[in-house]
Amino acid sequence: MKSILKISDLSKSYGGEYAVQNLNMHITQGDIYGFLGQNGSGKTTTIRMILGLIEPTSGYVELFGEPVSKRNYQVFRRIGSMVEYPGAYENLTAVENLEIHRKLMGIKKRDSVEEVLHLVGLSEARNKKVGEFSLGMKQRLGIGRTLLHKPELLVLDEPTNGLDPVGIKEIRELIVTLAKRDKITILVSSHLLSEIEQMATKIGIINKGLLLEEITLDSLIKKSERYIRVKVNDADAAIECLTKNLNIKEFTVENGVLKVYERLQEAVDINRLLVTNNIDVEEICLIEDKLEDYFLKLIGGLV
Repeated sequence: MKSILKISDLSKSYGGEYAVQNLNMHITQGDIYGFLGQNGSGKTTTIRMILGLIEPTSGYVELFGEPVSKRNYQVFRRIGSMVEYPGAYENLTAVENLEIHRKLMGIKKRDSVEEVLHLVGLSEARNKKVGEFSLGMKQRLGIGRTLLHKPELLVLDEPTNGLDPVGIKEIRELIVTLAKRDKITILVSSHLLSEIEQMATKIGIINKGLLLEEITLDSLIKKSERYIRVKVNDADAAIECLTKNLNIKEFTVENGVLKVYERLQEAVDINRLLVTNNIDVEEICLIEDKLEDYFLKLIGGLV
């Protein structure tokens, strides 16, 4: 896959205190990259460095395979971004706001405004003053403004912040549509795991300026699966016993501990079978880890 964004050992300090430290990130074409962390974890600082709004203390950023520098700032023309709250002229209509931005960006295609309004679901509100918009509509207009020049990478900082459930759902569905239908690679930050897990294909978890983990959503979901944890004195004998007698195939083993991902209601029977076959069972229990539990353990340093 084509590299869209690569960050290497990126740091930013203020007065000796690090807001972001030695951060590495890689986003490839087609990703919806969920940048997940609590408020104050370093998400916005990282995004501002990516967009060239602040200088890093150390490290570097590559966009579309090119290192970002003052000599090639034209690379940012390939990016659309919305950092924190999107500003707009509230006494003007949606069309008028987008027309101003189109002209400032030097976009010659006049019908790009109508295309964007349709894309973000604001066609019917095109002549309505922005001051009369709901917060969710304002967020969609802000995203629309970032799409006028047809960017290859879209960077959204907390786009669902402050929205009601309906507004959150609208923004989430819009992000997924832009990635799937319009083939835009997206970096979206949030402090809400519940939102990120519903749209991201890849997740980076940041806490106190450190990227703790970068993982695909599928791999993260596997960490939340239910399983029977079995600690035995002879893992090989236990595997042979369970495979032969119960036809168990979905399992992993590490350091003498088995994780059995099937027959989850039969822990008692599994225990009895192992003991009957002279395998010492030191521990057996049903584990039900949720994504939220894993996230909290990770930022708490317990994973």
